[in-house]
Amino acid sequence: HIRSIFYSYAIICSGLGSTDLSEEDIYNILKAGINKRMTTISPNNIHDYADEVVNARIGEITKNLNSGYLSEIVFDILGDMGNKLTLNIKWKFIKSTVASYKGISGDIEIHLNLLNGTLLVNGAPPSFLPREISRSSLYLRVFSRKTNFEVSRTKDKVYTTINAYGKNDVKYSFKYLGNNKIRVVELTSDADYLLLDPNGGFTSDLPTMLSDYSYWCNLSDDSIELREIKYDSTKISYLLVPETPIGYSCWVVPSHVDTIDLEQIPRFEKLVQPLDGSLLKTRDILSKLEPSEHILFSVKDKELKLLLPRYELEFVLRDGLFHSLQKT
Repeated sequence: HIRSIFYSYAIICSGLGSTDLSEEDIYNILKAGINKRMTTISPNNIHDYADEVVNARIGEITKNLNSGYLSEIVFDILGDMGNKLTLNIKWKFIKSTVASYKGISGDIEIHLNLLNGTLLVNGAPPSFLPREISRSSLYLRVFSRKTNFEVSRTKDKVYTTINAYGKNDVKYSFKYLGNNKIRVVELTSDADYLLLDPNGGFTSDLPTMLSDYSYWCNLSDDSIELREIKYDSTKISYLLVPETPIGYSCWVVPSHVDTIDLEQIPRFEKLVQPLDGSLLKTRDILSKLEPSEHILFSVKDKELKLLLPRYELEFVLRDGLFHSLQKT
């Protein structure tokens, strides 16, 4: 009966895959009870005695653990946050009484206490976004499971993160709103950006292909940046500017532009709907090669262009014909 009660401590106490306690372990646990002047042993206090045996032997058992095994423990616990660690963590056994290890990975210091299950990264416990946030559809669409987020502050169920995209100066705040919906704000030095859901209905008058981007609303001027959905990119591809209470104009952002001032907009190309019969016919012909939602038209200085973004091709309308702007 006592052996079955101690079963949960078997592997820790006897190490290396044993499935039961040794006679010595049981003797030491019983002795621990006697030393406490306990006349009887009951299941209620048996854990205290077993802990004493574990405490006495865990340093000896774990002292020569394989470093790869320790690294696996850390990667399993950290999950996405483990992406910033190198695979070759250098471990050092530093204290046998508590089975404590110190690991170094680049400029990151890890402390692992196998006795009480404590893990510290650079002196602080690792913190994660709740699963209802990290598994929400909008989070997975924009950030994916590879994104490296570490929670630096939590207040009123708002989680502020650091180290996004590997850059310390990019911060986000997350809040779960219920029903698989989240509120995400990008915190920058110039303005805050609210992440919008493209299925929210505000883009109904825009080309369908624009839903392939992430939508970030500048809370200071209500313009909306359309960015590439890539783990390591925050490139702005298009800019939506409110023109009417219910509508937006869409502007093509040149590839060399990283930040946008609204005064720059007149220098950009503006997307237009192909209402002219000849333009519609051109789109219908090209739709045999490319879905129509990925065929765009833009205007700048009265010059009309046909754009195929996925092919990185542009054509300008001259003398009733579209001429390629790329070298052939």
